[in-house]
Order: sequence, then structure tokens, then C-alpha cells
Amino acid sequence: MFKEEAVLREILCQVLYNNDMIEQRQLSDKLQISIGLVNRMVRRLENMGATYKTGRNYSITSFKKVLLY
Repeated sequence: MFKEEAVLREILCQVLYNNDMIEQRQLSDKLQISIGLVNRMVRRLENMGATYKTGRNYSITSFKKVLLY
């Protein structure tokens, strides 16, 4: 579960301090984890209605939902 938590933490940090559009490959390379894990976490957040995925990029629509997850 540690890697999944690291993905969520990085998503929240990027939204807080940077822009709203995040690329999955950059997140995967930064955390040195597989892109499949990043895709799985983004899919979970998308099912909750917290993200909007467009190709390789995604944007956070509800910061609060990601934080609560």
C-alpha cells in the first residue's frame, strides 16, 4: 500500500504547488514505479469522480475527494 499512498501524495502535492494537468509518465518516472500502478490509481480516482483523464494526462476535478481517499 505504500506505493499507492506515494502516488496519491504526489498527485496532491503537484495539484497544490504546480499546475492542474499531470502526466502519468512523469509521475511514474519521478516515483520510480510502474506506469500500471499510476494508471490503476488514476482509474480509481476517476471512478470516484475526482479526476478527469484525457489521454496521457489527467486533471484533478475534486481535490477534497482525492484527499479523503
